[in-house]
Amino acid sequence: MSWLHLLLVLCWFRASNEITLESFGVKGNGTDETAMILKALAAAREKKLPLRLLGKTYVFSPTQTIDITGIPAFTGKGRFDLSRTGTAIGNKAMKAVFQVSGKIQMVQSGIREIKAGDTQLRLTSGLSLKPGDVMFLTSAEPLANTRRAYYNKGQRLIVKSYEKQTGLLSVAEPVNYSFNSACLWINNLIPEFSVDKDIEFVTAPMNFITCLRIYYAKARISGRYTNFALTAVMFKSSSGTVQEMQAELPVSSNNGYSHCIQVADMSDVAISNCRLSGGRHVISGTAGGLWEQNSCGGNGHAGYPSRLTIDGGEYKGTFGVADITADIGTLDAHGVVQEMVIRNCTVYGGINLGANRMIVENVTIYPNGKYAFNVGSDVEPGSEWGQYSLQNITVRLKDTDPAVFSSKADIMRLTIRGMKVEGFGRNNLLIDFRKQAPKEVDVSDLQGRGIDQPDIIRLLKRTKWRVTNSSLGKGSVRQS
Repeated sequence: MSWLHLLLVLCWFRASNEITLESFGVKGNGTDETAMILKALAAAREKKLPLRLLGKTYVFSPTQTIDITGIPAFTGKGRFDLSRTGTAIGNKAMKAVFQVSGKIQMVQSGIREIKAGDTQLRLTSGLSLKPGDVMFLTSAEPLANTRRAYYNKGQRLIVKSYEKQTGLLSVAEPVNYSFNSACLWINNLIPEFSVDKDIEFVTAPMNFITCLRIYYAKARISGRYTNFALTAVMFKSSSGTVQEMQAELPVSSNNGYSHCIQVADMSDVAISNCRLSGGRHVISGTAGGLWEQNSCGGNGHAGYPSRLTIDGGEYKGTFGVADITADIGTLDAHGVVQEMVIRNCTVYGGINLGANRMIVENVTIYPNGKYAFNVGSDVEPGSEWGQYSLQNITVRLKDTDPAVFSSKADIMRLTIRGMKVEGFGRNNLLIDFRKQAPKEVDVSDLQGRGIDQPDIIRLLKRTKWRVTNSSLGKGSVRQS
């Protein structure tokens, strides 16, 4: 076989295994080519082939959300210019550009007497369940954090085994909560989707739309996103990874609840080595409201806990804008995340610790007018909620920054293992328990000039706390 023949064969193989916009007449020359791009997307979806961009700018102005379920990937290199669509041109009904949607099916309702820590559930016999199946356990019962009525108990589960004759279901991880009555669902269609790192999405400034929604699906996301004033990428009841993503969101007093990445409703997402900035929150775990039906969670609306990991990268929050206060975190758990781990990264702005369990380690924080760590209004005082571990932290303060750690809520446990505070001055506070001190406080290896002042740890309107010495070698925090 000649080299020319081999090249032709390879070109044919690639053409038969992917879709390009150019094959549908798209030029990528700066003119609006929406109709042809829609045809290419429809073909990629029908044939279940990746859409490959060829290094051009593709102007694209859809008037409604495009279902891209079935397209496995956006590959190659190129830019989608979405500046002429969405609220920027008065189309307020358009909330998102692209959406990938899986499916769920009820397996059983009214499952009773589930205890926290259980790894087995007693179900109806004869069900078609197999190892690796993704399940959702939902209820109308409130979380321990009762700050919002729609914060409900729920969890993503993976099937370990199912005994068809007895109905005994074993799951890979223990159940997080006790349930009086719960529903179990199977994620019976899980489409997979990915975005390559050289794909770019841009829209007009302050355009209140989401670029990409992932529902009941699995995704691997990269790429660059600019000006999406709702959300760049939204995960709901989904799993996935976000690697080397870049995003820049608008900064304005009316940018609402914008996020670079939003993780909600029993999602499980790992984010690594991203560079994200702007918006109300850069990354947040939220109560997404995807489960709206009464049968799913009750009361017509439900928000369920997720799991979120951030490892590596740089995250810059919004500063000096009305309505974005010191309480609002660059990385924000919103009081509804079950477990959040943040490590090996740099954060400009604060971290809202409103998860049930939070681990922050090897992180450098520039508060820039915010609390470096905050448990704010997303956690109801009196809730049995909140175990926070901070390890090997560097905080670089300005004299105008508020407390390094601030809490409006009653948290269960605070552990600090190694924190270096730079720039600590007489106007700064180290720890400010604004409601009530945690039930357990354990602090060791705290370093920083001036941090042995007797008033740096205080309990507002009640009791002052202080660190007995600046080295804290024995982890001593005592009431004075």
